[in-house]
Amino acid sequence: MGAKTIGDGPTLYEALGQMNGSVAAAPGGPWTLYTVYGIASPLPFDPNALGWPNNSATVNSCQGLFHGLTLWNGSIPLFHGTYNSGTAPFWQMFYFSNVSQSLLVVTDVMGVARAFPPMSMVSSCAVSSGLAITPWSWAKEFSPLPPDSTVLAANAWAAMGGGWSANYGVPVETYRLGNGWWGGSRPEGQVLELGRCGLVGATAVQPIDDAVFSSNGSVADVYGGSIGCGNVASLGPPVVLSPYNLDFTLNRTTASGATSLTFLSLAASAGDRTTGTIPNPGGIVSWIVGLALNTSSGSVLEPAGSGCAQWVSVVESSCSANESGWYALLLSPNGSWLDSFGSAATGANWSVPNVSIVSNQQLLIVYPSTWSLSGASLTASSTTPDAPLNGTALL
Repeated sequence: MGAKTIGDGPTLYEALGQMNGSVAAAPGGPWTLYTVYGIASPLPFDPNALGWPNNSATVNSCQGLFHGLTLWNGSIPLFHGTYNSGTAPFWQMFYFSNVSQSLLVVTDVMGVARAFPPMSMVSSCAVSSGLAITPWSWAKEFSPLPPDSTVLAANAWAAMGGGWSANYGVPVETYRLGNGWWGGSRPEGQVLELGRCGLVGATAVQPIDDAVFSSNGSVADVYGGSIGCGNVASLGPPVVLSPYNLDFTLNRTTASGATSLTFLSLAASAGDRTTGTIPNPGGIVSWIVGLALNTSSGSVLEPAGSGCAQWVSVVESSCSANESGWYALLLSPNGSWLDSFGSAATGANWSVPNVSIVSNQQLLIVYPSTWSLSGASLTASSTTPDAPLNGTALL
C-alpha cells in the first residue's frame, strides 16, 4: 500500500492557473515566469531567517514595498497535509518584463491569487535580494514547465523522505524552482528541500536534504547533510556559534495622554574573535529574543500584557499603556507594526514568534506616563543557548 496523501492548498499548476488572470492584467508586460517558491510547513516558519544576499536591506525594502503576505512580511499559513502531496498553502511567483524592466510578484495563499504592483529592476528590493540579477537566465527552467508539484513531491519523498521526521524532527518543505538566491547556496534549478532552519525552535546546526530534479521530474540527485542556521560560524566538530548582538540607539521619547513611548533604533550583527563582525546577519527571529527592563537602581520592571498584540495601522495613536507594566513593539523602519512583546499566560513573549529582526528596524517601549525611565536599561538576551544574543540600551 502506498503512502497516504493528504493535500492542503493548491499544487504548482493550480497556483499558476489561479495567477494567470492577475498576471495578464498587470501593467508593464508581457511577463515571463522565472522563479517559483512554495512553502509547506506544519510549524511557524520565517523565510527570512534563511537570509538574503543583503539581509537587512532586502527585508526592510521588500516589506515596505509589498502590503500583504509575501516571503518578507506576514506569517506563512500552517500546512496540514502530507509532504508527498505536492500541495502548499503558500506560493510566490516572480515574473520579469524586458519591456518595462520590471519584476512582478504574485502570490497564491490557499488558492487566492494576488498580483502586487510591479517593481523596477533597480529598486532596492529587487537589487538587494538578488532577484533582479539576469532573470532571463532563470526563465529557461520554465520552458517547458516542469512537471506539476504532485510529481516532484512524490518522487522527492520517495527518494529522501522515509524516516525524515522520525530521525530529525518535523521539516519545512520548500519548492525552489528557478532563481536560487533565497534559502542559501544550495543546488539551484529545480529543487525540493526538506530542512529545519527558519522553524520556530530550530537553531544552530540542522539537517537538510535537497532533491534536484531532471526535466521529467525524476530525482537526478540528492544532497544531504547539515547546515548552520544563521549564527553558526563552523559546523565543527566542534560547532562554533557566532553570538548575535543588538545595538540600540535612543531616538526619542514622547507622551500621549496616559501613555509614554520610547523609540529605539536597532542594529543587528553577529561575530566572534575568529570570524569578526558580520553585519545584518540572518537568523535573528523574534522567538529567540527576550527583553527585560530595569530601573536605574537595578529593580526589575515587570512587563504587562500588550495593548497592541496585533497589527494596527497607526501605532502611536492606537497603542495605549497598560497601567500594570510595560510592553514593547517591533516596528519597521517606517514605523509599521511587525510584532509585540509582553506578558501572557505562558510568560513574557512575542505575539508572533517568527518575525525576522534586522538592522534599521525600531523597538518601541510603551509604558504609563506616570513612570520615569530616566537611567533605566533595556536588556536583550537569548531564550536558547543555541543562539547566544546580547544587547543593552540606556534610556
